[in-house]
Order: sequence, then C-alpha cells, then structure tokens
Amino acid sequence: MNRKAVALILSCVVSVVLAILGLAILSGSIAENNMSQRNLQFTQAFWLAEAGLQKALYSLNEDNWQGWQDTSGDKSLEQALGSGTYNVEISNISGGQPQIIAIGLVGQIQRVVEASLTEVSPLVFTHAAFGKTSLTMTGNSATDSYDSSLGAYGISNRTLNGDVGTNGSSVGAVSLAGNASVGGDVQTGAGGTVEVSGNAAISGDVSDESEKEIPSVEIPSSLSSLVSLGSYSVSANSTETLISGDYKFSSFTVSGNGRVVLEGSVNLYLTSTSEALKISGNGNVVVSPGADVKIYTEGKVLISGNGISNSTNLPEKLILYSTYSDTGEGVKISGNGDFFGAVYAPSASIKVSGNGDVFGAILGDEALVTGNGNVHYDEALGRLNTGSCRYSVEEWKESEGTYVIE
Repeated sequence: MNRKAVALILSCVVSVVLAILGLAILSGSIAENNMSQRNLQFTQAFWLAEAGLQKALYSLNEDNWQGWQDTSGDKSLEQALGSGTYNVEISNISGGQPQIIAIGLVGQIQRVVEASLTEVSPLVFTHAAFGKTSLTMTGNSATDSYDSSLGAYGISNRTLNGDVGTNGSSVGAVSLAGNASVGGDVQTGAGGTVEVSGNAAISGDVSDESEKEIPSVEIPSSLSSLVSLGSYSVSANSTETLISGDYKFSSFTVSGNGRVVLEGSVNLYLTSTSEALKISGNGNVVVSPGADVKIYTEGKVLISGNGISNSTNLPEKLILYSTYSDTGEGVKISGNGDFFGAVYAPSASIKVSGNGDVFGAILGDEALVTGNGNVHYDEALGRLNTGSCRYSVEEWKESEGTYVIE
C-alpha cells in the first residue's frame, strides 16, 4: 500500500473521530441547555403557584372576586402570568377554614402548593387615639389609660398606656400643641415626625415604626340585607325604646328633649351618606345596663348635647363603625357629656372636642383631640375581637409527585 493511500485512510479516520467528538459535544450542550431550561421552568412553576396562593389570600381578605368562577360556594381562577399560568381553587370558604390548591404551570412542568387557612382578628383598638394619616392634639386635651375589666377609672385603676399614633410618614404627622399631654408613647410611620409646641408633653417614648394594620369596615350581611325603615327621629319630650334586634334606617336623629333607650343586643345600620347619626340639644341616647350596641354608619356622625349615655360604663358595649370617606369631619363628638365607647372610622376624620371625656378609643383617617376633653384608653379594648376577621396561612406544603406533564 503506497503512502498516499495510508494518508487518505488516516485522514478519513481522523475526520470520523472529530465528527463523533463534535456530535458528542453538541449533544452534551443540547442536553445541558435542556436541563437548564427545565430547572428554570421548575423554579418559575413554583413561584407561579405561590402567586396563585397570594391571589387567593388577597381575594379572601378583600372580598374581591373579580374574574373568579363560583361553583356551589367554591372559587376557582386561571390566570396567565409571565411565561406561564396559575390555577387556583378555594374550598370550604363558608366553613371558616378555607383550603387552597394552587398550581403553577410553565411549559410541561407544573408544581402544586396546598395551604390551610385560619381566621385572625387584627387588634384595631390598640391606642387611645390613632389617625391613619395624621393625629393632632391641642388645647388641654390629654390621654392616659385604665382597664374596665378591673373596675371604674380612678386612682387605683389608672396607667400611662394612653398611646397615640399614626401610620403617616410626613413631617408633623403627629402634632401636639397648647397644653396637650400624652400619657403614653407616640408613634408615626417610617420617616414621620412629631411636632411638639407650647406646653405639650409626652410621658413615654417616641418612635417612627408604626405599620398598624387597619382593615376596612365591613357591614354585616344580616344588616345590609334588611329593608330600610326610613328615617328615625325622636324630638320634643318623647321617649322611645328599641329592644334587642337588627335595625336599618336611613338616618337616626335625636333632638330637643328626645330620648331613645337601647335595651339588649341592638345593631343599627344607618345608610344616609350625609348626616346618618345626629344627637343634639338635650337629645339623649341611653345604652341600658346589660345592653350591647353596635352602630354602623355610612354618613356623618354628630354627637353633641347630652350625647350617648352608656349605663354599662363598659366601652366595649358601645362600638361605632363608620364607612364615611368624604371630606369634612366624618365623626364629631362634642358637648359636656362623657362618652364610654369606641369609634372605628378608618376613612373619616374624627374630632373630639368640648369638655366631655372619652373612655375607650378612637381610630380614624385623621384624629383630632382638642378642647378640655381627655381620652382614657380602655386596655380591655385591646383584647376585643372586633369581628373584622382576615385569613392567614396556618399550614403550607408542596404536593409530592410527578412534576412533568407527559
């Protein structure tokens, strides 16, 4: 065999070997790329499932079911997101312990997350006075605290836990002027400041770490579904009594020497978006001993004159909830009478003035305490279940099994 033939054969052998090596390298590169792509999809599918879980939590807590399908009370949703989709199913909503199954799907890879939820009630009455965006105290106003479960407010039942605060983060989010005195701590939102002028004083600490959860007011369906009885008005020298039950009026007005006595468990829903509740002149609403009153309003609340007399002397037995969100003072408590109760109006401006004291707590979008009135925070309210429940994850797991859809 001549040299040329040998060289040709060697050349062919080398070419074949190089081709095989090139093919092997290419195959390895393709396999590595496929593996990398699958790992990416594997991770993306998990976070899509998590996104579905968070969407379910949001919809439950905000009662927002836009886009969801309802099947005998269970909810389902399919949503495209990024490079994939998530599918979510929520069951046992009416039972109070919803179950969520969330599936994230990218390409042919899916991952499944399951969660069991539990109801939690945020503690809404944690301060003597709290404004979501700002808080102002002027005049001779002051705060301190006591615990109604231990008896009446007094020397032996008085503490300096009358904290005030806001989630506001602006300069002067809390403003204290005149002779205002805070018998407790003062908090603002991150970056917010406290402006103190005149003889105003703070007994406790000042911080800017407030992130208080403030859920919106939910009108119970047992009240919203009622047929309205129109406007309710008592004046002159008349006295009327409302016994235990649920009542829906457009407005509730007590004036002149009018008097309304509330007995037992009374729930009022006032739908007027202007003046929903107005007590003026010598008008008086009496919460009888043993009564438990909750008032829900959509419009303004004006409590003056003889106001509301809470014969139980327990603030938790008189709670006012307001959904008002328009301009002006949504809740105004004035006059010379003491007010034993709690006000929750997260979207409204609240003003406490006059010479009467508040025994309980107030929370609004803006809170203003002025005049000679004091706010004596009832620490028992800090343990109160307001019924404004939200859901949180109690148990969470990723389902085991095949992740690749064949």
